[in-house]
Parts: sequence; C-alpha cells; structure tokens
Amino acid sequence: MKFRKSCEEAGEPEVPTFTSLTEAVDSTLCPKDNESPNHNLACLCRECSECGPGKFQLSRKETSNSVVTLKRYEYVSVPDKSGEERRKIALVTKETPVTGLFSYFHQLLKDYPYHSFMTKWQKEQFDNLPLDNIICVHDFSKNYTCRFQDEIQSQYFDPNKVSIHVSIVYRHASLQIDGKESTEKPELIKEHIFVLSDDSTQDYHFVHHSQKLIFDYITKELKLKVKKVHEFTDGCAGQYKSRHTFGDLSCSLADFGFQVDRHFFETSHAKGEQDAAGANIKQRATLAVLRHETSITSAKDLCDYLSRTFRNPTSQSRSVTLKNRVFFHVPVDGDGAVPRGSQGCSFKEFQGIRKIHSIRTTPEQCKVYRTF
Repeated sequence: MKFRKSCEEAGEPEVPTFTSLTEAVDSTLCPKDNESPNHNLACLCRECSECGPGKFQLSRKETSNSVVTLKRYEYVSVPDKSGEERRKIALVTKETPVTGLFSYFHQLLKDYPYHSFMTKWQKEQFDNLPLDNIICVHDFSKNYTCRFQDEIQSQYFDPNKVSIHVSIVYRHASLQIDGKESTEKPELIKEHIFVLSDDSTQDYHFVHHSQKLIFDYITKELKLKVKKVHEFTDGCAGQYKSRHTFGDLSCSLADFGFQVDRHFFETSHAKGEQDAAGANIKQRATLAVLRHETSITSAKDLCDYLSRTFRNPTSQSRSVTLKNRVFFHVPVDGDGAVPRGSQGCSFKEFQGIRKIHSIRTTPEQCKVYRTF
C-alpha cells in the first residue's frame, strides 16, 4: 500500500489506494447481503466464480520489473549443533521485482478472508453460551523456574521447573454458589484454574488429566449440572490436536458424563487472557521469593503458596468479573500422578488433521465429527 500511495503521489492514480487491509480484502469479495453482516461463505472460501484475488486491480507500475526490497517470513535451513540441517522460520530480506511483490500479496489474499472470518466468529461464540454449558480456554504457560533470592551457584545453573496448565472457565451463575441466577438474562461467571506439576512432559495425557481435575471441581465441588463443554485451544499436535486427543474427546461421555467439543484458534490468534493469567501467578511467586516471603522449590510449594495468598481476586479483578482462582497440584509419582502408558485405546490416523477447525463429539463412543 505504501508503494501504491507513492505511485498516486507521482500522478498515476490508476487504481484505488486502500487505507486498511479490510478495504483491500473486500475489493476481492462479492458485496455483502443486506440481511447478513458477513460475506457469503463461498466467497470467503474462494469457491465463488464471480470474485477472488484476481479482482484486486494492479496499475502499470505494479506489474513492472523494477526492483524493490521485500521482507517476509520464510522457512530457512540452518545447521544444528550436530551439523545436520533443520528448518527454521525467519524474517528474510530480499530484492524482488514489483510484480513479485504483488504476486505474493495475491497469494495472501486467497486464504486471508476465511482466516479473518473464523477469528471473528470464534470471539462471538463467547456471547452465546446456552444454559448448562461451559466454555474452557486451555493453554500451557511457560514453565515457572524455581529461583531463590539467596542461592548457590549449583542451584542457579540447575533450577527446578514447574509445568503450568492454565484454563479460563466461563459458566452460568448459580444461586447457591454465586448469589445470583443465570436465566433469560445470562450471568456468566469466570474462574481461572491452574494445574501445577513437576512433571515436565506436557502431552495429551497431561491435558486429559487436567480436564478430569477441572470437571470434577465443577460437577462435584460446585455441584453444577453440565450438558456440554466447549473447549478452545491452540493447534499444538502433542497437546490438543492429534488422533490421540481426538480419541480422548470421543470418550468424553464415558469419562466425564457429558460431551466435550473442541475448537481450535486460528493461527496467530491463540494469545489471550490465559497467557496473562499464567504470567500473573509467576510474577506473584517471583516477587514473594525476592521479598523473602516464602521459599518455592517445587510445584507443591508453588501450589500451596498461591492457594493461600492468591486464590481470591482483588477488587480491581472483580471489575472484570473474575470469581476466583483455583489451584491443583499433580505429583510426579504415586496417587494422583498423570497416568501414561497403555490405556487400552488405539486410534487410527487420518489425513488433513492440521486443517481441522473443530471437533464435535457424539453420544456414540469413539466417534466424532470434524469441521474443516
């Protein structure tokens, strides 16, 4: 757009100069229907024969072979410590003809409209939660490193680390628990639930165990009736998006007593309150250690300290409807540890797993519906 604006300033207004990416994208789509706030799905998926990236008009200078400098992210091959090549994404600077610049922009315009639509649609779902339904946003926070205000050199170079699984839970208010009832006018309650462990293997077994702790808290401790849970996660293959995780979801009715659907955030849109919640408790613990208020050497110490001092939100937090924070500790071995190994289930592989946007479970065991 800067290049196009420079052409316009030079007295060559052959094509419109857009002020935003939305305007540029809309120029490649059919007009919206008066009754719908969104474009037709066929247009967003680039299946419409009347629109497409080709509708983005180019001027004479934009199809020329004059050279410009372009910065873009690409996968490059770099040697690792063993000397073998591995792929890594990096910001690459290259010189390219102007026609190559706009050809690359055409490629981005092909996938962007549907990507943007899915991002907005997912955000809207938080405002349409049926009664007896729950929303859970899951993510692993960066490990907490157990540091000391006064430590010897060996401790500094070999600290213990705590795995933190963060869940933001949205549920309807209950009169017995919250003093108000969610009926025709929804009253949503938000809780932050953390699962802390010295177990450093953050896999789908850890996620399934965290689900059980969260759902037991909701159904057994709070005694809430749950018909369905809607989960939102990123697309990490080892934790939330693989044949094993889908297999676990297909057994959710047998495992938890209700169905669990999972929706995957669009690429680069998985950052949110769950990241801030994880950073918040780590900062709280770090400051306490620096002030000599406590000593945290393990996940158990971290869980005990936070449960004792950080469970109830401050008055400022209440302005954003946070009810409370709940902390669970998962030991490495013995009772309560994450069960791994053979669970008696084997799930088949299938193609196109990275393109899936959501998984809907069914009352039938070991069967799910997928949405691309």
